Amino acid sequence: MNLLTSIVQYLRSSKAELQKVTWPSRKETIRYSVLVLTVSVVVAAFFATLDFGLGKVVTAALEKRDTLKAATTEEEQMPVTAPVETTPTFELNDESPTLVPIDVETTPSETPTP
Repeated sequence: MNLLTSIVQYLRSSKAELQKVTWPSRKETIRYSVLVLTVSVVVAAFFATLDFGLGKVVTAALEKRDTLKAATTEEEQMPVTAPVETTPTFELNDESPTLVPIDVETTPSETPTP
């Protein structure tokens, strides 16, 4: 029964303390509620504006970096062409038993001598 007595005593003391509290009037409660909502909206607008502005700054910086990077890499890159697969063709010269490729341009100094 000691537990039941302590619970009842707690509830009685809580009721006595709540009767000592001075509660705000209805008008004060509405005024404070409007103040809290107004401050919340102003702070939310401030942080939304800050977030939007910083997002734009970061996006612009990244786009500028990508533009500079793309311009640099285009200058550094050599044009890539697909390898052309050709089968060399040879011509047998009647004067010489040496095979000379037809598709290779040779100067007179590079012509093989028999």
